[in-house]
Amino acid sequence: MATFVTNGSMSDQLVLFSEKRWPAGLRYEPAFVSPDEERALVTCLAELPLAPFQFGAFEGKRRVASFGWRYDFSDQRLHAATPFPSWIVPVVTKVEAFADLPVGAIQHILFTEYEPGRIERESLPRLPLLLPEARRARSTS
Repeated sequence: MATFVTNGSMSDQLVLFSEKRWPAGLRYEPAFVSPDEERALVTCLAELPLAPFQFGAFEGKRRVASFGWRYDFSDQRLHAATPFPSWIVPVVTKVEAFADLPVGAIQHILFTEYEPGRIERESLPRLPLLLPEARRARSTS
């Protein structure tokens, strides 16, 4: 169950990311990606070879691109995938350093695109809290 923290001066507004409520080990770094890096990443993300998510014989209502490794639900095995695009390598290196991971520790990246406003039912149990849109989706199914 989600715990909400309210700010005394704005009692009706939820403060979702109060440091006192972060899970152990979670760290937040403001401006981890600079505005220039963000613009460059958004441009590159728009060019990703996204394809419909394949779940065995079914197709998910989202598009994905997997790099490093990919899981095939048809044969239930992990397979090597396309190596990381060169534009994401500096970000991966930065994330590894931030997380005190050895270089090369991150071996898989999955980019997922949902249509605006879409939250799939299968994703709902993993959401930390139910947004109004998710509550509507759950109540109509």
